[in-house]
Amino acid sequence: MKEIQLSKEQQQQLHARLTIENIARLKVCVWIVILLGGVVLRDGPFLQYYALIYILLLSISAIILFVIYKISKIRDANKQIKYYFNILRVYYAFLLIWGVAVTIMDQRTFGNVTVYLTNLMIVTLFFVVSPKQYIIVHTIPVVSLFLGIFFIQENVAMAIEHFINITVFIIFCVIGSRMIYANYCKGFNQKMQLSIKNEELAILATVDYLTQVNNVLGMKQYIEEQNKKPHDNITVMLFDIDSFKLYNDHYGHLAGDDVLKNVALAVKKVLLHDHYIARVGGEEFIIIAYDLSNHEASQLAEKVRFEVEKLKLEHTQSKTSPYITISLGYVTEQVSPNHSFSSLHQKADEALYRVKENGRNQTQGYMAMYN
Repeated sequence: MKEIQLSKEQQQQLHARLTIENIARLKVCVWIVILLGGVVLRDGPFLQYYALIYILLLSISAIILFVIYKISKIRDANKQIKYYFNILRVYYAFLLIWGVAVTIMDQRTFGNVTVYLTNLMIVTLFFVVSPKQYIIVHTIPVVSLFLGIFFIQENVAMAIEHFINITVFIIFCVIGSRMIYANYCKGFNQKMQLSIKNEELAILATVDYLTQVNNVLGMKQYIEEQNKKPHDNITVMLFDIDSFKLYNDHYGHLAGDDVLKNVALAVKKVLLHDHYIARVGGEEFIIIAYDLSNHEASQLAEKVRFEVEKLKLEHTQSKTSPYITISLGYVTEQVSPNHSFSSLHQKADEALYRVKENGRNQTQGYMAMYN
């Protein structure tokens, strides 16, 4: 069966998820093993030894449950996974070795290999492990079992029969374990790919397809997220491209689309990583920034305006400039529990309107309008 190729990060995620799920299975497995272990309590000359080895199984199982409980209290996720994985390997190996010990004892009494094969089947079906881990954990118990039967079982024919039966059983268990693990990896990979696709779709839903800046939906989500964080003040800027309709009419809509993309790209270069830009209309954009002083907001507004003008995109139909320019209005206000974004948007829009009245290719703060 073809193995699924996962990235290093995906392998770490797979390991963590698989470990957690194996721990859940282990809790169930412990009780089943304890109940099935009762088959060793049978009449015979070695009854006291069977009783002791069953008590060992019960004791180790109880200790394992207690250790799992203590590990669950660890807050460090990486340490928790590490300890869970180690305890899994310990108990997994213990079940196999315990089954080997009972099976070797049985060679002097009942002469069967039922206990080992039962434990082998339990760990194979219950725990999802990689082929590498499966071989590592099983090698020593299998070698010990074959050597034990070889030296303890006096009936050569029965020993050979055991070797054949155990070998066949192991082959099927190895194949079964590999298939289980491969199917698990396939399912995990499909979930990862689906998750990635969903994330990509979520991003696409909040991004303007033309300019590759955020759209109105993305802006609303951003504001909701920022409202949960502590901020001193908020700055809202609105700008649009001067005489853009005339540009489209003269140069064509494809050229207009190129202008929108170039303007958005130029503005993004000026903004810092914690500033937010979105396209909210045909040629209208919004910028949101937190914790800027009035002076810093004024400087940023001018940087944005100048960066667009610096593109030197020809616009012969504009009465403002022979090149593409923008008009920008902004407002900066203190954040309060009752502050309204729609109110800020309206004030920035009023400032933008004043800029257009004053000749365009300028920036204007809302408060400056009344000073």
